[in-house]
Parts: sequence; C-alpha cells; structure tokens
Amino acid sequence: MKNGPPTPINELVVFTTEELRRRLSHVINRAAYGEDPVIVTRRGHRIAAVVSFLDLVLLCRIKMYREQYRKEQLEREPSNAKHSAWATDLGVLLG
Repeated sequence: MKNGPPTPINELVVFTTEELRRRLSHVINRAAYGEDPVIVTRRGHRIAAVVSFLDLVLLCRIKMYREQYRKEQLEREPSNAKHSAWATDLGVLLG
C-alpha cells in the first residue's frame, strides 16, 4: 500500500483504451495493491478510471453523504438551499 499524500489528478498515470487492453492485468494490480488510480483515455479524452475496490467504496459513501446533505439542505431551506464551500467543490468533482 502506498504511503504519503495522494497524487494530484493531473499527475496520475494515463493509459489509452488500446494500452489498457494490452496491459489490463498490470493496471488491475496497480489498483488492487494500493497504487494510484489509472486514468483511461479514448481519443485524448478522459473517459474512466481504474481504482481499488476500497477507493470505490469510499467514493460511493461520499456520494451517499452528498445526496443526504443536499436533501437536508432542501428540507431546511427549500427556496434557497445553500451549500458550504466544500460541498460545492465536491459536487463539481463528483457531478
């Protein structure tokens, strides 16, 4: 497992879909054993990422908490739901 701070997204390893087909087992092992995620591109556009299962669980929990937060905000202030700065930034990242 990798120690230290996470790698910024613009510094992650990138594979094209063609490279991914050739090196799939290598990419899966990177994700499974705690290295950084791998970005997958097609025609120069980022289309997917390969992450560890634990990272996927974390992302799902973040999404669940984000939805819960939005629901609570709407219940408190239905006409003017305001997001904190971190929730807005997280929403931009997660869609």
